[in-house]
Amino acid sequence: MLAVAIAFCLPIARLTAVFIALMFLNWLIEGDFKSKFSTLLKNKLALSFSFLYILHLVGLAYTSNLDSGLFDLQVKASILLFPLVLSTRPFDAVQLHKIIRALVLGALVSSLIMLFRALYLYFYFGENNFFYQAFSFLIHPSYLAMYIDFIMVYLLYLLLQTTTTTVLKKWILLLLVYFSIIIVLLSSKMGLCHYSSPICRIYSVLHCENKKVRTWCFWFINHLFDSCFIDYYGSRNKRSF
Repeated sequence: MLAVAIAFCLPIARLTAVFIALMFLNWLIEGDFKSKFSTLLKNKLALSFSFLYILHLVGLAYTSNLDSGLFDLQVKASILLFPLVLSTRPFDAVQLHKIIRALVLGALVSSLIMLFRALYLYFYFGENNFFYQAFSFLIHPSYLAMYIDFIMVYLLYLLLQTTTTTVLKKWILLLLVYFSIIIVLLSSKMGLCHYSSPICRIYSVLHCENKKVRTWCFWFINHLFDSCFIDYYGSRNKRSF
């Protein structure tokens, strides 16, 4: 499935555009446009994304740098294509799990490549490439960090399912620890900030039996963590100026 290939390639930042183009081409070859556009018109969220892209398209009439504008449209083409394809041909639960697991595998492969590269450069050349862009040479660290944050929420969801086996839970915990280390190495402020959500969810689930209290505990600790994080980096940036 092309969506699985796209999900796997996202953290590696290779061949993603090719698979997106193939998915859209497959959508065109399928035909049945009357039914597709009828479904699209009923989906307000998909229409809002399409409208946002159309605004960018209209903005070309006012830009003085046409080359930059066309490149911007190319980069943002997913804003139009994904809502168009996914709203008219939605995935079922089984397909969604396959897609997310492909994303997990892609992030694992990408981070392992980066980690082994950093270790190789350190032991053979004495270079420190363990943090931020020096570490994340395949993709911008903020992008990979956001993918991993999403993955950790998914892993936490699986961890809390009663149907998840004990062996699988141990592997999930191992992945959570591993991806936590990768988040630190990526050194993305936004990634670290969002990382607090799954961590606070784990704490609230483990320590609060009452569902209502658990929810309030999660939001309070999460916002407290985010506030402290923003305040710390904000003060540090001020000192740097």
